[in-house]
Amino acid sequence: MATDTAISAAFETLLDQIDTARRTAEDKDEIAYWRTQHNGFAKAAAHFAEGVRARWTGASYLVRSATRPDSVVHRVRQVGGVWLCSCECMSFCWHAALIAAYDHAGDEAERSNPVEAMAELF
Repeated sequence: MATDTAISAAFETLLDQIDTARRTAEDKDEIAYWRTQHNGFAKAAAHFAEGVRARWTGASYLVRSATRPDSVVHRVRQVGGVWLCSCECMSFCWHAALIAAYDHAGDEAERSNPVEAMAELF
């Protein structure tokens, strides 16, 4: 799993990319899409900075609710290359954004040191 530093860097990179896309968006639906993405990643980054972490189960990630941490745990799993969450949000949420940042940080680690990344698999 990627380090906290790598995940924080992933949030920064992803938010920069989203902001660039939002600034160049041409219609209101595209602007709204990028605004939703930005809000999800910004909220996930804030929760991550406060110490929220996900747990890998082998098939999905578990993320405690920020508003009901003692009673609700959300399941985030990948379907067709997209991270989907079990929460009631029904759109892109911060739980899925958190896992997307984990995923991005892991991809960056593999690109920067593919031999070490492969060694972790065995």
